Amino acid sequence: MKKQMIAGGIGGVCLLALVGCSAYTISINQKMYSQMSKLQEQMKKVEAGQEEKSQEKPADESELTIGEHYHILDTSLISDAYKSGNTDSLQEQDKETLQMAKETLESIIKPEMTPYQQEEAIYQWMCTNVKFDDGSMSAIPTAGEFCDRPYGVLKNKKAVCVGYATTFRLFMEMLDIPCKVVHDKELSHSWDLVKLDEDWYHVDLTFDNNEDGSSGSYRNFNMTDVLAERNGHDWAREDYPAAKGFTYLAANQKKENIKNEMAVIEKIKQMIDKKDTCAFVDFEKEINEDFLTAIVLAIQERLGEDSSLDYSFVPISEEKSVFALYLNYFSDNELGNRNVDPKEYDKMIEKVDKVFGASVNFGEGDFAEDAQPKE
Repeated sequence: MKKQMIAGGIGGVCLLALVGCSAYTISINQKMYSQMSKLQEQMKKVEAGQEEKSQEKPADESELTIGEHYHILDTSLISDAYKSGNTDSLQEQDKETLQMAKETLESIIKPEMTPYQQEEAIYQWMCTNVKFDDGSMSAIPTAGEFCDRPYGVLKNKKAVCVGYATTFRLFMEMLDIPCKVVHDKELSHSWDLVKLDEDWYHVDLTFDNNEDGSSGSYRNFNMTDVLAERNGHDWAREDYPAAKGFTYLAANQKKENIKNEMAVIEKIKQMIDKKDTCAFVDFEKEINEDFLTAIVLAIQERLGEDSSLDYSFVPISEEKSVFALYLNYFSDNELGNRNVDPKEYDKMIEKVDKVFGASVNFGEGDFAEDAQPKE
């Protein structure tokens, strides 16, 4: 399973190499991709007889191998065919990929949308419909899976990080939104850089995908370089454009004003009731950050095992930050990917509850009287 557990700020992401870990056992100080193997070959060819690539070719098109098995493939032929209407240059698999991508765009993209709204629509569609491929890093994928490329991602709705990144880039290219695939220094993970207006932003769909199919968490959507680094991303900055714009940060686009710290309690309750994944709040007056932390931790203790709550302060300009809340939801079917008998699991939970006390979930009336913001 792929989970994140962050207490008191950004960090603690469960990585591809740590897929089987529980969200409750991951330390916020773990080094990203610590157990991923480093590649022996960095420039492996994907197709026999392919021409030598120029040293000037951008990093996202160099067909590197990520995580020892997965290839960052160039999808420009498909996007060019979409824009020109001529598919003569495409192989059959690419034609099928184009048709699937075209049908997806037709279902979610409206003529009046801005580039940012188009990007967000694709982001949400992928977070909701494409699942992280849990066991895929342990073996080379079969021909029927192709979880590292748009064909398999769109057909099977399962992806590893490279699949998320290259499929998202394909959609962006089809919409004439500049986009690059980024890889980390250890060649163990990849994500995207998107250009809106004159600024670039990082987007990592792998980490924003919730297990239960709910909408993306927005934690790794349209990040600056500073935010991406805070979230554990490590890349060769000299190989990519700098991401330093603030306009299209999720925190800027979605922020809302609330009165004070106590109002956060009711806000979190609303998020849980609506199954929202994030909220960005700006306070009407100066707040006590320690008190905010105490509020979040008190509510976290009352959440059940199917969700977790964490927070951070996200800069939305050079001078100002907003308070970000993130709710992670975990699937009820996660045991299907592990060698655990459901009946034995239930017995285990009963014993854990007996020894440690039952977990507490929010109900309709839970803490309702105490949740009202104080004057």
